[in-house]
Amino acid sequence: MTKEEILKRAIFKAVENGWKDLLSANVFKDINWKYAIKQKYHYSIIFSHNFARAFWKNDKTEPRFVDLRNWMLYDEECPTYCGDIWEYHLQNMVISKDPIKYLEQFVK
Repeated sequence: MTKEEILKRAIFKAVENGWKDLLSANVFKDINWKYAIKQKYHYSIIFSHNFARAFWKNDKTEPRFVDLRNWMLYDEECPTYCGDIWEYHLQNMVISKDPIKYLEQFVK
């Protein structure tokens, strides 16, 4: 899957889950995604809290079973994750080498 396809699918999934921050559907269709990715315009979309909440809204991963040893905020005294799962995924996406590739595993 190309980065453009991944990004489109991710946005479509977030919209299906109730995300309303994107302008109109017509604007979404007219975006030159290759150019947007090259200029890194997509970061303002995929790194937003509202996008992440909607995108991972239906994620069935139980936070207490997430391996936190590689997570930036891991605390050995508290090895369980106490926040929402969308926060966990957003944090991992932000620190990943390729945030779009991180999203790919959730849009297949």
